[in-house]
Amino acid sequence: MLTSCATKQYTWVYTTHKPTFFEKKNDCEFSFNGAAIGELHGAYAITNNIAVSLTGAWGGPPGADTTGFPLFDTLNNNIGRGILSQQIQDIDFSVGYFKPLNDKWQFEVFTGLSLVSKSTTENRNYTNGFENTENVILKESLYRKYYIQPAIGKNHRNYDFGFVGRLSFIDYKYSNSDIMFEPSVFVRYGYRNVKLMTQLGLRLNSHNGIHDYAITPITFGMGLYIQFNKNLKKTP
Repeated sequence: MLTSCATKQYTWVYTTHKPTFFEKKNDCEFSFNGAAIGELHGAYAITNNIAVSLTGAWGGPPGADTTGFPLFDTLNNNIGRGILSQQIQDIDFSVGYFKPLNDKWQFEVFTGLSLVSKSTTENRNYTNGFENTENVILKESLYRKYYIQPAIGKNHRNYDFGFVGRLSFIDYKYSNSDIMFEPSVFVRYGYRNVKLMTQLGLRLNSHNGIHDYAITPITFGMGLYIQFNKNLKKTP
């Protein structure tokens, strides 16, 4: 996810990757996650090997300027202050293949598309008797992301863990396309259907084009994970 500025630079905002490790038809899951922005996720196994996933993410970009800027009239008198606020939206849809390797290990691979946009609102606060106004300046598409995401791991009654890697092709609207690889490790721990999920990963990209990364290559996210219909392992 991105935010733009006058020099056409962009800020990528990290979202968590969400392996399902489904075992059979009608398995489903929901999760509420937070990384750089908030995320809501759901997935469902439509057959014994095929699943679909939908994720929505939203929030303000990191490092946004909230100090505002002065407003002037035609005589260059300061008549107030304006503040720009920005909101990022990311809609992600994917389809995947999953298969239990044995009674302990699970494998899956998903491929998907993310559509990322940004809404910018200007709030003007006047000090010379004018009424305050709020104007939506811009809502625009920022990029499309096409990706493939293989994962391998284990399901247990009290915890799950695994490894996931996402390879993405990013089609920016205002800059050159880019390729990014994001390997990560995750752990879900709790009891049976409700678990806390944490994820730690790296971000490696081709640096093709003009990109201003606001966070370090090390990424972290956590949230609440709820699963249904899985044959949870009794193995401790």
